[in-house]
Amino acid sequence: MKSRYRAEAISVCDAGLSNYLSKAHKKRVSSGILTGILIGGISTGGLYIYQRVTGSSLDSLVSILPLFFGAISGAGYGILTSEKNDSQSTSDFNSVCDELEAEEEAEAEAESDGEN
Repeated sequence: MKSRYRAEAISVCDAGLSNYLSKAHKKRVSSGILTGILIGGISTGGLYIYQRVTGSSLDSLVSILPLFFGAISGAGYGILTSEKNDSQSTSDFNSVCDELEAEEEAEAEAESDGEN
């Protein structure tokens, strides 16, 4: 493992599983919000084009509603599904940290054998 990746993995392991899962949850919620905003923006753009083509005029608040609902529903989806992959994330965390711990023990043994 490259030293940069190893140092990052060690810092994640030192921070603990709860910190690792918390970051994963925040990332999933943020991703949900961004997806909702994207879909809401596309819907708002479609509604705007529809208004221009048909010549109808809707209240400006109605035009922005898809963007608002997209962001809210994306955040809700992210929150509801944030714990979806916890078992896989926990398994990954444990396997990487156990491997690093085993490597550190092997290095410590090699150093102590070299001193004797």
